[in-house]
Amino acid sequence: MSMNLYVCARAKAIIANNNKETTITNSFDLWQTPTKVTYACLESEDVAAAYISWVRSVSEDEKEPIYAPDDYLCENDPIGYETINCGENHIKELLHWIKEQDGFEIEWSTI
Repeated sequence: MSMNLYVCARAKAIIANNNKETTITNSFDLWQTPTKVTYACLESEDVAAAYISWVRSVSEDEKEPIYAPDDYLCENDPIGYETINCGENHIKELLHWIKEQDGFEIEWSTI
């Protein structure tokens, strides 16, 4: 069975109307990683940096065609091309999510 990375942020909170303590958990969807990569990342001192390095190693720039606004079905030739890198977009979203979790304890594990 394949083991994949999982990341979540946890924080304890008090519910205002009854003063009970609860745990708030937020998670981020990571890419599916090969089991060897999962364990290598978890053994690293900086799991996030190891994961980001792996994402960069498997992602490439891709040229996506851009069609005219009125060419809904993309039947005509493209009017231009845009370079897209899904890995860099994913990393940007991950780093933004980590920054948003200020005050939370971030936990990396396997699923």
